[in-house]
Amino acid sequence: MGKQWTDREVEELLRRAVGRSVPDIYTQVAQAQVSPLLNPDDIVPAPAPRPRRRWRRLALALCALLVLVLGVGSFLYFNTAAIISIGSEPDVELSVNRFGRVLSAGGESGAGQAILAGLSLQHEELDDALDQVVAAMAATGYLDSGEDVPVRVDGGDWKYNRELLSDTCQRLEEAAGDAGSGSHFVAQEDAAAQGNASLPAATSSPAPTAAPVSTPSAAPTPSQYPGAVPSAAAATPTPAPAPSHASSHASATLTAEQAQAAALSAAGLSAGDVLFEQVELDWYQGTPHYDLEFVSGHTEYEYEVDAVTGTVLTQHSASMTADPSVLAAQEAGQTALQHAGYAAGEVQDLEVELDEEDGALYYQVEFKAGGIEYEYEIGAYDGSIYKAEQD
Repeated sequence: MGKQWTDREVEELLRRAVGRSVPDIYTQVAQAQVSPLLNPDDIVPAPAPRPRRRWRRLALALCALLVLVLGVGSFLYFNTAAIISIGSEPDVELSVNRFGRVLSAGGESGAGQAILAGLSLQHEELDDALDQVVAAMAATGYLDSGEDVPVRVDGGDWKYNRELLSDTCQRLEEAAGDAGSGSHFVAQEDAAAQGNASLPAATSSPAPTAAPVSTPSAAPTPSQYPGAVPSAAAATPTPAPAPSHASSHASATLTAEQAQAAALSAAGLSAGDVLFEQVELDWYQGTPHYDLEFVSGHTEYEYEVDAVTGTVLTQHSASMTADPSVLAAQEAGQTALQHAGYAAGEVQDLEVELDEEDGALYYQVEFKAGGIEYEYEIGAYDGSIYKAEQD
């Protein structure tokens, strides 16, 4: 007779049989990769997100922009915008960029090489380089002959060449004057530039032509004009001799005082009625002329006078105020000059302007003398000094 199995024993036998024959799938299920879309309860962790590339792209764009800016800047800096030639050979050539820096300097003649010997002009500001060139010219005796020195600008467009040529000649003239040289730097323009440009027309009505000042007796003495620029000529100057070398460019034969006389004659004014703010010799297309600015009463005047014939080329005038009770502009300027202890011919960069602040009119007078800048405010009605400063 067989064994009688109890219920508990049967259950134990079944448990053992199942444990041996059925695999444990819990571990397999727990280790399986389940998609997040199929895992709304976050039973299995979602995979880590991939890093964004937006900042990387922005950094690359900034680097590309920086490289482009540096490339354009380097091209403009190291690219020659124009070549300034000084002397007939030319003796000195300066290559400049659009930033007004000298890229290189060279000389085609022995005189030019002597001038540039010992000078390091590369990357110098153009004005500083021109000062050094004129100083070297004076030191080597290049300017002792007193002959005119031609200056030419090539390489850029005609408008840029003309502006650069005018600025260069003006700087060279100033440096030559400081060096005590009698030579002048004469601008030369090519035919294309001369065919595209002409003297600017007057902004006011057509200027009357003044009679040419040709006799020495017509020249006033410097003391007659408060704003006369001091001249090395005597009270009865004679025309300057023509340059000994062949040149199609005229030399200035009029003194500053004679140019002032021509401008005053055209304006219908006398010497005691005006205060000259500027009397400057300049060149245009090889022709010298004087730029004159002066004030009289309540009016400002600007004139250009041919430095060879004395003809008035352009004229312009503008009223400063319509109030007849306002002090005359030249009186305000004289008040400031007398307070500072200077005559008009002893100062530079004189400016007289009518201004208003909080309903009060006053003249602002500025000038330089002895290396000091002066600034005044003069009452427009009573001539009292509101402010007097030195810098």
